[in-house]
Amino acid sequence: MARVEVRGVSKVYPGGVRAVDRADLCVEDGEFLVLVGPSGCGKSTLLRMVAGLEEVSHGEVAIGGRVVNGVAPRDRDVAMVFQSYALYPHMTVGENLAFPLRMRRVGREAARARVEEVARTLGLDALLGRRPRELSGGQMQRVAVGRALVRQPAVFLFDEPLSNLDAKLRGELRVELKRLHQSLGATMIYVTHDQVEAMTLGERIVVMDRGVVQQVDTPLEVYDRPANRFVAGFLGSPPMNFLPARLAVRPDGAPVLEVDGVRLDAPGPLLAALESIRGEPLELGVRPEDLHVAQDGPLEGQVEVVETLGDVSVLYLARGGLRFVARVESRRRVAAGDACRFVVDPERLHVFHGAEGRALRRRGVDT
Repeated sequence: MARVEVRGVSKVYPGGVRAVDRADLCVEDGEFLVLVGPSGCGKSTLLRMVAGLEEVSHGEVAIGGRVVNGVAPRDRDVAMVFQSYALYPHMTVGENLAFPLRMRRVGREAARARVEEVARTLGLDALLGRRPRELSGGQMQRVAVGRALVRQPAVFLFDEPLSNLDAKLRGELRVELKRLHQSLGATMIYVTHDQVEAMTLGERIVVMDRGVVQQVDTPLEVYDRPANRFVAGFLGSPPMNFLPARLAVRPDGAPVLEVDGVRLDAPGPLLAALESIRGEPLELGVRPEDLHVAQDGPLEGQVEVVETLGDVSVLYLARGGLRFVARVESRRRVAAGDACRFVVDPERLHVFHGAEGRALRRRGVDT
């Protein structure tokens, strides 16, 4: 396996369209790294530059310590799994699996042994004689993964491989991919727009927006300590609430955060840090699961819509011109039209600079 380094890489298309802007990444040997972001953010373009399917406009891509700019895809020792499966319809499963080995002139017996080994690993033993039209979507995706596996490449690249599958099958294959990575210890780079895939699969995740890497860290660190408003709003379902806020003063002169006339307790270090930007626009960020129903809670809202999701319910609330969302246990019987009050743990607050969007407070960290 191999380490992958992306050093100041940009992709600029004719007309000046910058799909990727000065990306810097290091994927450690054996790491499972996930690139996540909305459509058009540049994640697939970045992956294709690692694969050699897109030319690098600026910067360097190195695999296993070797700069591969200008190296043909087949000579980079990578294998790519696409969203479309890309199986040969006239070939059986066994022939599809063996095709990469045949192209490398691997001996027939060695190729057969390798195909059988991969088929056992992916549960394809009984399907080797079938053609793609006789397979389900999940089975075809397993074959596509298997075709990459037989090559034993230095790096596996996955470009939204599960997006064509239904939710149940996506969940099953996520678990299979995780097990596969654990058993192989392979270097894997995975592209998705699905935050659940990113959070569950990645040892680290890379959040991208408009061609720029916004944050790189473990899933929980990115979720708990987003670097900016975009990252905070992209990860989480329902997404984080953003409420206009300001730094106010209590009658005793102590600083306090205020949202729509409601004063909320906040840790002293945070308030002290915000003193330096007094008067500048702020946004308070709070995740729906961090709003807790309480009779004496300072933040009140009227329930407009209730979504019941089994063990939890999602409440869509209004407070004057503000809209916010809370996620509560379904045993709390709440209906549209009810008024609910909430408390917020001060340690679960995030604060963002209203104009720049950067995090002034990441949960547990004052900046």
